[in-house]
Amino acid sequence: MMVTGASGFLGRHLVEASEAGGWELLAPGSQAFDIRRNEHVQDEIRTWKPNAVVHLAYRPDDRRVIVDGSRHVAAAAAAVGARLVHMSTDMVFAGRAEPYTEADAPDATLDYGRWKAEAESAVATAYPAALLVRASLLYGTGRLGRPQEDVADVLAGRKAMRFFTDEYRCPTHAADVATALVQVAGMQGLRGPLHVAARNVLSRADLAACLATGGTGATTVAATMIAARFAGIEVFATGGIGGVHRGAETSFDISADLHELARTPVTVVAAGAKAILDLPKTLEVLETLGVPVIAFGQDDFPAFWSRRSGLTAPLRMDGPADIAAAHLMRARFGLRGGQLVANPIPAGAEIARDEI
Repeated sequence: MMVTGASGFLGRHLVEASEAGGWELLAPGSQAFDIRRNEHVQDEIRTWKPNAVVHLAYRPDDRRVIVDGSRHVAAAAAAVGARLVHMSTDMVFAGRAEPYTEADAPDATLDYGRWKAEAESAVATAYPAALLVRASLLYGTGRLGRPQEDVADVLAGRKAMRFFTDEYRCPTHAADVATALVQVAGMQGLRGPLHVAARNVLSRADLAACLATGGTGATTVAATMIAARFAGIEVFATGGIGGVHRGAETSFDISADLHELARTPVTVVAAGAKAILDLPKTLEVLETLGVPVIAFGQDDFPAFWSRRSGLTAPLRMDGPADIAAAHLMRARFGLRGGQLVANPIPAGAEIARDEI
């Protein structure tokens, strides 16, 4: 297997996955294998004659690398009859309310997305049997993905960035994508676009079944609490918890997050419950379940994008030491469940409650 871009974030995960999959790996660096040079690419691939080529190399601001380089790799792979897996992205789509499928035509609005869509077309023309894998945001554990590094830099004050508030994607572990690439590299029948991303939303009811069957998914607050407890993590932060949906008196639509907070001894830090929920009923259910709801630094219970919901939180604490002490005291008393720390969004980033 020849891999372009093997030194990148996904590439390093692929190197490990290919070894586990029994592939003999050829991973030339960008200096030795410049995909912008067509004759050079043809000569190298013709010399090595790999059984499969996994094309990961790209530069987000360089159209020549993205489009021309992909075309060169595709033509060279086709010339030697190598299986070609071309790595693309969900950025080929502009975004809409419903999920995209492989049958949807790209409609990117950003240059990077348009170039990746153009690269897909160039690859499909040069090598119709190629597989075009589209993934979403990639993250890692031992190694961090670029989105994780960006967030860490912003939180540490090393850089300033604006993050989307209306973008819903499918974050997927790079190791899972790498494993999928190794598998499809050996499947000759697959061609055209293939979406590879976490699609399942996992809660208490389906977390164990997904793990037992080797599946992947995005975890709710409830499932993340279970995983955190299993890993020995006693505190985790998230955006907002689920709660009681409007109309729950007839639909009975109540998030499993609330019951998990009453079961699992993990402190959850969040910007309150999501504003679209019935917040008064959410607080009532949490009280009934015996879950401490602690507003941090204010009396008002925050409402996700808004600092204030107009509802007074049951408890208020102004320092992390008090919150930690409350967490430890619950354990000493042998009380089940965790506690919710409602940490309001910064004033400069909030959307006013009246506007929502």
